[in-house]
Parts: sequence; C-alpha cells; structure tokens
Amino acid sequence: MKFITIFFVFLLIGATVHAQVPLNWTVDEINPNEDVTLYPDESFFSEGMKSCHLQLNSGAVPYLVSDVYNVTPGAAYEFSFDVFDNDTAGQVKVYADFYDTYGFDVFGQAPVFSSDSSEWQTISREGVIPAQAVVGYVLIKFYNQPDLYNFTTTAHIWIDDIRFRQTGGDNLVTNGGFEEWVVGVDDIWNDENTLLIYPNPAQDAVNLKLPGSAKFIVISDMMGREVLRINSIAKDNYRIEIKTLPEGIYLISAVQEDNRLFQGKIVVSRR
Repeated sequence: MKFITIFFVFLLIGATVHAQVPLNWTVDEINPNEDVTLYPDESFFSEGMKSCHLQLNSGAVPYLVSDVYNVTPGAAYEFSFDVFDNDTAGQVKVYADFYDTYGFDVFGQAPVFSSDSSEWQTISREGVIPAQAVVGYVLIKFYNQPDLYNFTTTAHIWIDDIRFRQTGGDNLVTNGGFEEWVVGVDDIWNDENTLLIYPNPAQDAVNLKLPGSAKFIVISDMMGREVLRINSIAKDNYRIEIKTLPEGIYLISAVQEDNRLFQGKIVVSRR
C-alpha cells in the first residue's frame, strides 16, 4: 500500500517538476531528456531526507555516473547502496569501477543487479582496489524488464545512500545520499545555460559572466576531479586566477541560489 500511495503522489506532482540531476552526478542517455527522468524524492528514502527516484521511459539503457574520487591502489574497500525496486518493468545494474592514470577503465568486482522487493534493500560488496587504479566511480544503469530489448512500459526505482569506503575511512562518493540537486542540467549546453568565459584559451586568469550571484563555482579536470572551488559569488562578473592549474581543458560549473546550473569549458594554455 505504501508503494501505491507514493506512486500516486508522484503522478500528481510529476508534471510540474523541472528536469533535475543530483549534484556531482551525470546522466548519459542515447536520446537526451527522453530515456530517463530523475526526481529528488523527499517522501521516500532510506537515509537523510531524499532519495533518487529514477523513471525509465525507454529501452535505451540510460545511466547515472558519479564524480570520480581518489583511491589508494591495493587498499581494501567496502561498497554498498540502498535500492527500492518493486517494479517488475525494470531493474538497475550498479558498478563500482576505476580509471587508471591514462583514463582507461579498470574493472572492479562484477556489477550487481537489483531484484524486486517490497522493502528497501541494502546491497554490499567488499574488495581490493586494483593496483593500476587512481580514481574510482559509481555507475548505475537502468534496464527494462523482462525483455531487455523490447521496451514495454515505464518503470520506477529508487536509489539511496551509496557508499564507497576504504577500510576505516569516510564515504568517498560525493552526494551519495542524493541530498543536493541542480535544475536544468539536461540543457547545460544550450546558450541560456552556458557560461560566458573570456579570454579562452587563457594563461593566468579567466573572467566569468553569470546571470546573477552564485552559491559556488567549481573547476574540474576532464576526469571529473575538482581542482578549484569558490563559494558565495555575490556578483555577476567574476575573475578567477588559474596560475596554479596545469595546461589542459577544464570544466567550470556555477550553481546559483535557485540551484540552476551553468557550465562551460576553458583551455589553459601558456604557449
């Protein structure tokens, strides 16, 4: 009965919710903005105050991937996540994998599929970080059921409290409980969601033109690792010193007070 009530509430409010993505996570779809819809669910969760409600809209196997996190080669780790899958029309497949220093995949343990249950389940694994790994990440793939190749109907699954810990350490998955979300991230490369950055390429500093003040600005490398963060930007034009950044391509993300996300790329070159 709890599942029916929650699903009915979702039907009432779903049409009014704008496209959203949990902060520090990225959606990949064959058909952008069509294959999967994500919602922060404040009425149904296993920990904290929210979960990630995934709605599968096609058979194209969309996935959600976390930001990368630094790992220690050879260290023992514990990986776990909570899932509510009471929908025979779909299931999720969850990986905890790694990249080497060249950005190539280094596979950890075999991924885990969710199974239908009327309650939240905690699925956990233990392992050892491969010797060539330098960063790790979590990948969640969403499949339709019972036939992976013939989509039949929309499916709904909830994910919460994703944890990856090296022995004795803290959780390395940023926003693993899906407490923080950004709005409009599905359209980040449209003009209205793209930051104005100049000069670009740049040597020592870049200027950003924002549509208003921002809660924070983050610069990440192309492997998703955060290299610089600036909090509480109270103006719409901002200069960022980048003298300490090595040459390369970086992603700049600015999150405003209303959680709208604006992004752009910069090239750091001193030639």
